[in-house]
Amino acid sequence: MAIDNPMSALNTQTKLEESSAVPFGGLLLALLSAVTGGSLPVQLLETLRAKDEQHRVSVFIDTLGEEINRLDAKVAEILEKLSPVEQEKAALVIIGLITDATRKAAATRSEERIKRIAAILAHGLAALEAEEVDQIDEMMRVAMDLTDYEVDCLSKLVGMEGSIVKVHGRISRYDAHQQWESSDFKSKNDPEVEGAFAKLESYGLVWRIPSQNNMNVMADIMNGYALLPKGLRFVELITTQK
Repeated sequence: MAIDNPMSALNTQTKLEESSAVPFGGLLLALLSAVTGGSLPVQLLETLRAKDEQHRVSVFIDTLGEEINRLDAKVAEILEKLSPVEQEKAALVIIGLITDATRKAAATRSEERIKRIAAILAHGLAALEAEEVDQIDEMMRVAMDLTDYEVDCLSKLVGMEGSIVKVHGRISRYDAHQQWESSDFKSKNDPEVEGAFAKLESYGLVWRIPSQNNMNVMADIMNGYALLPKGLRFVELITTQK
């Protein structure tokens, strides 16, 4: 399949780089030497950085391989419908996506975020459609920035409202208000929850429910939030890794 060669090349390159890296024990000794009065060479710092990036890329490749295997039949079905010219174009898109996603993974410290990037990319490789590819690229950028807690908040909101948004494309203000009022989010009235949903709103994943018209301006209550189709799509894309 068209996706096998890029994956194999990435995996082989990573193994070669890891095998030539400075052993951890040597790095630790060098660090201890620096702490006790020696100087920390620039080359050592670069080696540490490179080794850290190699580990992130390795996590990304392993997760991507697992997800692609799960979607293998779907990818094969799509490729069979493409002409030779279309397959060649698809191969270029795939290589571009993998290259971009690998850079994102190397620049992302959290392994969970890296795994989410890989899961999103796997769906992009299974779609091979221009509109979907653009969306996948945006979703990967979002995955780089969202914390586990923020993703958990979004996932819980999808559990509450996802079926409604999936069927109707939206949830009404009234239904969203009712769902929020009966949720754990409402009972907590927690600034951390407010901050998480405010960030999700900034990415267009949720929308803030307007306050009731009869609300006293002095009322000290947190804002309510409702799910948007983009938020539902994001959770769908990362759920395959669970």
